[in-house]
Amino acid sequence: MALAVSLTNTGMRHDACEALIRWLKHNPKYKHLLKAKTHLIGSPNSQRRMSYALNAGRHESSLLPEVKELFLEAAQHNSDSVDPDLQTGLGVLYNLSGEFNKAVEAFNTALSVRPEVRRPLTGSLSLSPSLSLSVSHLL
Repeated sequence: MALAVSLTNTGMRHDACEALIRWLKHNPKYKHLLKAKTHLIGSPNSQRRMSYALNAGRHESSLLPEVKELFLEAAQHNSDSVDPDLQTGLGVLYNLSGEFNKAVEAFNTALSVRPEVRRPLTGSLSLSPSLSLSVSHLL
């Protein structure tokens, strides 16, 4: 999850989405959601080369809508409890899509469940020119 935050901070939107897909793929609670999305779980290197060729000069990752849909579906499947990592991923995705208020809400939800995980790290997640969250509040 920290990798997705870092990639977002450096403007690597597509790579951030790929990191979130890998998180889902390796999470036993959510990996089943990717079974119908085999095009999303191919070789990261081949996808990355293709995405750079297709998205050269674009600011929007073509993966963003699909990854956001997967994370929202995961949240619905997990409606009986709050998964702070899932909420952090949603916060990253909302940030990438420019839905900054929803991003803050998702990050705050993650913190409400796991406030003790605040670790001192350097950096911040820029949510807009006037709003940013410290990475230490996300992990």
